[in-house]
Amino acid sequence: MSTLTLMRSLLSTPGNHENMLEKARSLPADGLHLDLEDSVPPLEKERARQVVCRALPGFALFGQTVVVRVNSLSSGLIEADLDSVIMPGVDGISLPKVVSPRDVAEVDEMISQRELKAGLSLGSTALFVWIETPGAVVSAYPIACASHRVRALLLGADDFTREMDIPRTKQGKELFYARWTISVAARAAGVLALDTGYPDYRDEEGLISEARLARRLLAMAKAVENRESS
Repeated sequence: MSTLTLMRSLLSTPGNHENMLEKARSLPADGLHLDLEDSVPPLEKERARQVVCRALPGFALFGQTVVVRVNSLSSGLIEADLDSVIMPGVDGISLPKVVSPRDVAEVDEMISQRELKAGLSLGSTALFVWIETPGAVVSAYPIACASHRVRALLLGADDFTREMDIPRTKQGKELFYARWTISVAARAAGVLALDTGYPDYRDEEGLISEARLARRLLAMAKAVENRESS
């Protein structure tokens, strides 16, 4: 899926805000991440599905890479989410709170059923998989290999630090092991590694510093892979 090979930036937008979705169309991110999960309050979930469903054809007209984050398997909401958003113009599904390869395989099958109903090529919808728990970090490589749909692993830093019962700091030293492990696992599996979202959108200098750190980690992961294959 060539549209997903370049992913330097992924702009996340709450799915229940029409004005924010409209603005996102004009912003130069490599990918747009339309969220039905954490940024949407529980009472707004159904409305968010409807808003995103109506907006998706417009994004496709602009030729933008569009990824929709659905609710987790454990939420009981994922099937309704997938029913609403598996359609032409959706490049990928962003899957939160994955804990094992079995989760990925289960969602793969759900997507396949809906692709057939929508007249899409089987396997054409990518999966962006969120690694957000200690167990998922340890299992990052088998998770990345659990389906041919997986195009990226993403670190969910807030949930990860919460599960670890440690504070998340601006310096991010507490995330080094998770970042490094996910980078190596993604590189070994041949998928993208996407860093966690930067929490302070007003701190441009901090954002640049964190982006450079992520780039160094990816370069180190590539070096490890090259040594192991030589």
